[in-house]
Amino acid sequence: MKSFLYMTVLTKIDQTGLMLPSEILWPDGRRFPIDKVIRWRKAAQYDLDTTRYDVIIQGQEKQIYFRQSHQNLISPINIGKWFVEMETE
Repeated sequence: MKSFLYMTVLTKIDQTGLMLPSEILWPDGRRFPIDKVIRWRKAAQYDLDTTRYDVIIQGQEKQIYFRQSHQNLISPINIGKWFVEMETE
């Protein structure tokens, strides 16, 4: 069974509006710089508002996800959440 771990992700947004993750801040305080973003695409297994990013961290390919928030109609500064999938028993 899978669960989600929500976390802080530092991002870079360029002049065209492209948002790419640059560093993950794990809940226990560890920091993981993202060496490279390989690709990104919609993560249809969740919903059309979620983007999957395939990244390289410490030489290993990992997946992180960004789910866009629709609450931004109420609070324009809440644009979404980053998460990873975690295996649970």
